[in-house]
Amino acid sequence: MMPLSRRLVALLASGERWLRADLAAALGVEIEAVDALLSALVKTGSAMVVSGVDVGLPGAIELLERDFIWAQLASDVAGVLNRFDVAGVVTSTNAVLLADVGGAWPAVSVLMAEGQSAGRGRTARRWHSPLGTHVYLSMVFKWTKPLIALGGFTPALGIGMARALRRCGVAHVKVKWPNDLFHEDAKMAGVLVETRTLSSHEHRVVVGVGINVGADRLGIDVGQAHTSVSVAANVDMSRNLVATWIIDAMYRTFEDFARHGLDGFLDDWRGFDYFAGNPVRAVGRAGTIHGVCRGLARDGGLLLDCAGSTITVTAGEVSLRAAGGT
Repeated sequence: MMPLSRRLVALLASGERWLRADLAAALGVEIEAVDALLSALVKTGSAMVVSGVDVGLPGAIELLERDFIWAQLASDVAGVLNRFDVAGVVTSTNAVLLADVGGAWPAVSVLMAEGQSAGRGRTARRWHSPLGTHVYLSMVFKWTKPLIALGGFTPALGIGMARALRRCGVAHVKVKWPNDLFHEDAKMAGVLVETRTLSSHEHRVVVGVGINVGADRLGIDVGQAHTSVSVAANVDMSRNLVATWIIDAMYRTFEDFARHGLDGFLDDWRGFDYFAGNPVRAVGRAGTIHGVCRGLARDGGLLLDCAGSTITVTAGEVSLRAAGGT
């Protein structure tokens, strides 16, 4: 049966107002359970219309359609998926897959959500995940090489996502090292890679992607300029099509990287590099490094020209910023 939060989202998707009692009856639960579910929706950052005893969304949303996405995937990608689910609201798709210890989500699996109440990006920053507007998904893979060999995977994913966004019709997409996606000077998407070691020779790799798809409807201050696929491509883009292309790109990027490492991505990086040839600041816990961006190292680190000397900065807890920015 469809999860309760997903059933609630489906009821609200048309944008019509509902009496809380009617929602409870339709879901077969008590009003208190409905209130708890609605509270979770609010935590995603979604704009809810509440007037007296009725509730609703400010407008209709496009629901994610698992069967449609699966049917659109290339056969070699669909054929390797052990599990593919769409949830209503979760804390974060990455957290769900990373916490699995019982094998409920074997590699390769995909979890998508209509919204996230505690979505997050790199350096534990919150990723605002309003209901039914954008794409939030995670994939889990198995890695049997030493973890150090996974070092360049993060920027490789940035390149894979940039390729997918071009497929969505977004021209001039750029990757801000290690893997934030920008259109012009506004952020469009982010990638989060997390691992858990299962044994000395097996690691669980969870890749989470958040992509702004709808017509820039975050409706909140996220602390930086942001845009969406629909705005950048100048078309009302389907979340389901974007999700299809992103899943395809995530799987192919992982497979290419597992076989060949970062070598097959370096040429594309030169075209996608957001800060190529520009002065930047690498800000981390140990301090700030100033330099000129000189591209990608073979291990995925960032090459900086610091007063004539080239150093390599690794991702970790480092944030890359323009030299004159905040």
